Amino acid sequence: MYNKNRGNAFSRIEMKLISGIKPFISDKSSWLRGVFVLGILFGAGVVFHIIPFTKPLVLKITDLFLFGINGYVIYVLLKAKPDKKLIIWSISAFLLTYLAELAGVKTGKVFGDYWYGETMRLQIEGVPLVIAFNWVILILATNSMAGVFNAGRFILPILASLLIVVFDFVMEPVAMKLDYWQWSGDMIPFQNYLAWFMIALLFSYALAFLRIQVQSKLLNAYLIIQFAFFLILRIIL
Repeated sequence: MYNKNRGNAFSRIEMKLISGIKPFISDKSSWLRGVFVLGILFGAGVVFHIIPFTKPLVLKITDLFLFGINGYVIYVLLKAKPDKKLIIWSISAFLLTYLAELAGVKTGKVFGDYWYGETMRLQIEGVPLVIAFNWVILILATNSMAGVFNAGRFILPILASLLIVVFDFVMEPVAMKLDYWQWSGDMIPFQNYLAWFMIALLFSYALAFLRIQVQSKLLNAYLIIQFAFFLILRIIL
């Protein structure tokens, strides 16, 4: 015999389950799905970089991993806020930061005397293409995070540029250990941090001048998770 009370109980449980997973399937909460994905991938990345057996494989797919992560973030961002100005800014930032890196590698006068290793294999003239993509997403993420402080249009780009320098300070020793790039004499020059600040400042002011809104919970999470990724590896490796 059918038990009506039991049926109602199952219905209530079903409704709770649906309400529990709704944030992960709702378009309005795509950032939440993004945070979940980033957390899982970067968390796995930490583990696989530590295990000797998996580390060589992880290093070989660094390009693919970074292209995938950055592509996913920009896709979610543009899907939530379609903006032609943001697309134009992103393409311009990609091309110009690539040229800055190219000049840096060839002359040593931009960041200092450095060269890229073999970990990131998809390179043109000694500069990995994914590095320019990283510049785009990091500048967007630091501007989004700086927006949390409700700073004015003039101050916000400065805060964003300081944040990106802090990020680079944590990342640099890890990047060398993973052979992303190497510095002459194994010394990271102050010039490098100054260049990071000035490049980020230029593109951050471009965002402010064009009034491109980049405040995003996903971008904030991206910055925090990737910062934690490099901080943990800096401590462990």
